[in-house]
This record gives sequence, structure tokens and C-alpha cells, in this order.
Amino acid sequence: MNKVIMLILIGLQFSACVENKVVNGVDVDRKEVQNELKLVREYVGEQKNKLPVNVDNYTRWVDFKFSDNKLTYIYMVSFESISDYQAADMRKYYYSKPKIDEICESIAILSNLDIVYEYKYVNLKNKELITIPFNKKICDI
Repeated sequence: MNKVIMLILIGLQFSACVENKVVNGVDVDRKEVQNELKLVREYVGEQKNKLPVNVDNYTRWVDFKFSDNKLTYIYMVSFESISDYQAADMRKYYYSKPKIDEICESIAILSNLDIVYEYKYVNLKNKELITIPFNKKICDI
């Protein structure tokens, strides 16, 4: 009886030492998650220091945020609005196989985080024109 109690106590001590978190149905070490979160925050800080960046004649990358496991790239375009056709074209570009592969490669590096990537376009008055989200599920297609 004492052996059983001792084994239970030892098991409880070991389980208290390992802090796990479930991400996408998989048990992961909390320290790994914290390390990846730290890397993401550092990367965002480094990139923000380089902004704004001209992407083309009409588009500037103006902000980069990480909050609530959402990594948001914010681009400012030099027109007031976009047409439905332009919005569809932008979605087509972002959901094209090469772009999905590029994004999925980034997502795979952060394997312990359940991050949503978001590409947001705003006009010169900072009015949102379109937001294009991604998550790990798109990589499974």
C-alpha cells in the first residue's frame, strides 16, 4: 500500500514539473511555446523598426502586430477604396499555391503555436479595405 502511495506521489511530482499545453490536439511543452512566442515578439519588434517599407507604387507596409496569437501585416494603399474585382484578385493572389506554400512554411516553423496570419489593407485614412486571414488549416489542404 505504501509503495502505491509513494508511486502516486512521485508521479504527481513529475507531472507538476512538466507543464504542457494542448495545441491543435497535441500536447506541447509550455517552455517551447513560450520560447516560440518570444521569438515571434522579437521578430515583430525588429520588423516594426524597419517600417514603413514601400512594396510597390501604390502599397506600403506600415505596421506589424502580434496579439492574441494573431500576426497582422498592415499595408496602406494609395487609393480610397478597392472594387470587388480588386478584392477578389487580392484573395486569389494570397490563396494561390505559391503564396500558401510560403505562408505554410512560416506557420510550420512555429509548430507549437496556433497562430493566425492576417493581411490587412487600409486606405490613406486608415479605413480597412480588406483583410485576408490564414491559419494552419489552410496548410492541410
